Amino acid sequence: MRISLDVDDVLADTKSVLIKYITLIRGKCDWDFNQWEFKEGGISREAFLEIYKLVWHVHNNEIKATINSDEIKEIMKNNDVTLVTARDKDDIPPLKRWLKHNFAGIDFKIINTRSIKEKLELDFDVYIDDSPVLLQYKKDHRKLIIVEQPWNKNIQESENVIKVKNLREAIYFLNNLN
Repeated sequence: MRISLDVDDVLADTKSVLIKYITLIRGKCDWDFNQWEFKEGGISREAFLEIYKLVWHVHNNEIKATINSDEIKEIMKNNDVTLVTARDKDDIPPLKRWLKHNFAGIDFKIINTRSIKEKLELDFDVYIDDSPVLLQYKKDHRKLIIVEQPWNKNIQESENVIKVKNLREAIYFLNNLN
């Protein structure tokens, strides 16, 4: 199977480090991570992205992987896995350094899209992601495995939409699909 694997808060526990640095920089965490969109009264999208870049460029050694090398190899053993991420081009080198540090010896294919919608325009059988926005655009039979996060708790499962607690649970599901 061709699998699209998201990075932030799926393969990488970015949220925990973002909360830490938002709190350090702003004196409080005013990011409502129960919502996908940015709301008035909280951190702006621009301020969030500035801290996001700081985390990935300077503090990415603090970002923990959600699975280990053996587990990612298990997914890759019977599947064609590509990391599909929507980030600025200048955020790709820090991602590659993070991958090399956390998954030494594993050669990842990376596709960088301009938007979440663009992810679904790619030809994958299964998408493992945390974005509730993907459901707005998904109109076909492909499987969407949603890794649970506060911002996607209202997503309902269906025949082709499966919710999992973490990436390890997604691996179990994938093994049963093959």
